[in-house]
This record gives sequence, C-alpha cells and structure tokens, in this order.
Amino acid sequence: MFNFVLQNAVTFENRDTFLRSQTDYFPKNLFIRIHPNEINELQKIIPIPKQLKRFWLEVGEGFIHCSSNGLTLSECSNQILSPLAVKEILLGEHGERPFFEVEDNTLPFFEVNPSSFICMKSDDSDTGVYWMHGGKIADSLTAFFEKLLLTPNDIPWIAP
Repeated sequence: MFNFVLQNAVTFENRDTFLRSQTDYFPKNLFIRIHPNEINELQKIIPIPKQLKRFWLEVGEGFIHCSSNGLTLSECSNQILSPLAVKEILLGEHGERPFFEVEDNTLPFFEVNPSSFICMKSDDSDTGVYWMHGGKIADSLTAFFEKLLLTPNDIPWIAP
C-alpha cells in the first residue's frame, strides 16, 4: 500500500544501524523499521488507525525530503514519528518536545517542527489527516503522503 513512499529512500533495519551510519545528511527520504512491539506499546494508551499501523509496519519512522534536490522546502523537520515518540508526546514525557494538549482521540504522527504536528483520529471512523489545530489536509494517510511527495507546495504548512 505504501511502497511508493519507499521509492528513492534510504532504509535502515533498526535505530542502531541508523546511528552507526554516522551521518546526519541523507539526499533521500530516510526510514527506520519499527518493531511491532512499539506499536503494541502505543495501543495500550490509544487506539491506532489501521492506515497508520500499516504504514509503520511497511515503512517505519523517518524523515521526508520534499524536493528532488534532497533538501526540504522549509525549516520543517518533516519527521514521521515512531510509536514510542507518539506515546511520550501524549504522556508529556518527551524531553525534546514541549508538552502540548491534543484533542481526545487525536494521534500526532508527523512532526512539522518540535511544537507542530500533523494528526489522525485514533479510530477508523475518520481516516482523514489533519493539522493539529484543525483543518483537513487529506482524506487518508495515503493521500497525505502522495500530496507530500508529489506536490508539497499544495500543503499550506510547507513554505518554499
């Protein structure tokens, strides 16, 4: 379902392999595989939409470059969060990200910057992708990543 996201990507089997790569610049999208136990840990505190669970299992966590030259189009971090990072954010335990309140049944999964996130509802009745303060970005996770990878300028929070 999400194979198109992995095109032109660097993929690591786990965080240790990524950390041993000793580089902080990748000219492509970068993904790190997620162990299913991480998803299970998050599910203990909030339901996870089927689309997001499938994305994490097929692709993982990582970073998206929104241009063909390997540079992001803005100062955004464009980070797909791991289930453990999402859990820490929801519990107010993530040291690098300030605590903020999200609506009930809202799951931040994509970091625009350390205090701004793209979210999904935690149940499958609404498959849309939303800006954390409201405003629908896409009708589905697949549509969000298609828009992000193919037409990033059409997403209002990405500034060239």
